[in-house]
Amino acid sequence: MQPWTTHLDAGVPGGNVFTDDLSYINSRSNYILSQINSQVASTNFAITTNGGNNFTTSDSPVELSGNGWLDIHEIRLASSGKPLEINWASTNSWTLSLPLSPGANPIILEAYDREGNLLDSDSINITSNATSVFPNPSNLVISEIYYNPPGQDEESEYLELMNISDLEVDLSLSFFSAGIDFTFPVGTTLLPGARTVIVRNQAAFEATFGRSASIAGAYVGGLNNGGELLTLNGSDGIPILSFSYGDSSPWPPEADGDGYSLVLIAPETAPNHDLAAQWQASLTLGGSPGTTDTLTLANWKVEYGNPADDADPDHDGWSVAEEFYFGGSPTTRDALSPSFALSSELGTRTLTIARRAGVEAQMVLESSKDLITWSAHPSAQLISKTRSTTNSELEILSFSLPLEADQEYYRFQIEE
Repeated sequence: MQPWTTHLDAGVPGGNVFTDDLSYINSRSNYILSQINSQVASTNFAITTNGGNNFTTSDSPVELSGNGWLDIHEIRLASSGKPLEINWASTNSWTLSLPLSPGANPIILEAYDREGNLLDSDSINITSNATSVFPNPSNLVISEIYYNPPGQDEESEYLELMNISDLEVDLSLSFFSAGIDFTFPVGTTLLPGARTVIVRNQAAFEATFGRSASIAGAYVGGLNNGGELLTLNGSDGIPILSFSYGDSSPWPPEADGDGYSLVLIAPETAPNHDLAAQWQASLTLGGSPGTTDTLTLANWKVEYGNPADDADPDHDGWSVAEEFYFGGSPTTRDALSPSFALSSELGTRTLTIARRAGVEAQMVLESSKDLITWSAHPSAQLISKTRSTTNSELEILSFSLPLEADQEYYRFQIEE
């Protein structure tokens, strides 16, 4: 306290008014500490589960017990640096829960005081027979982002996550370190194909969307209306997903305040979240938190008696699959003609095509010099993806590519 008393004395006439009290303050401090020590014996920080020895378990999360003294403010997992939720069973004993991945789990726990100083650490190796796995880029996606609800009320925001693997995924203690602040509670798991949402305000979310969606919790902060970096880390602190979404072309403008969400196309393929081409505006206002928003050919055909993909029930020259992708009906002889436009200016060409909104497929721009050999154009870039102003069931995709000196042919290929 010497710097403080010196500073205070500088503003008081008559000398060391505060400094003279230092010895008394120190004596009282030492007395209090001696009383604490007499009531609660000093205890070394240690893991006591199974006597502190390594062990094997089929439980995940696993409960660990240990000892520690009153100077411990936080216990952190060394691999991530994140504070853990502690239950103090007594003045010198604690318990906490940790998720485990199948196989060996080397665990280091660190004890910190209130000033952030490392007091001590202890380690243990736990072998898990649990069937659930930790999240990674091959089993987990962020499948929907509702980042800019309409109007001034931002409280109904949400993020949806989906397990795209055949195994249960344990999200316990996974956390966002960019965009929002959220740590998944211990025990948060996702079955194969299951989805969960994290929300900005649970009451506002449920008032808007009801209570059918599985909610993992509410995050701190809000999703940026102009787009931002989102980073999800595992419980070990290693990034699982890190990408930026945007609100300008080629990102769908309908998700930026018009009431729609961003929906990941074909999430089960673990697409690159950074690419705007992998996202589309939701089919419905507000999106579909907790369930799919995608229109598939198989589901669409059921409404028409499930005809074969290559059939032409209405004899209009368009197959069932083509009617689906380009906005027609297999029971109506409509004059279906995919809208296609080509323009050239300032050294570039722009190609535009219309398709049914919400389909789980990609439009790939291909080129050829001889109409025989075709391949994806290496320089084609998606520059915009917007809903048609005349038919809300269609969306307009525009691609740009450089002008070629030689004759070149183009076509669009549908890839599911």
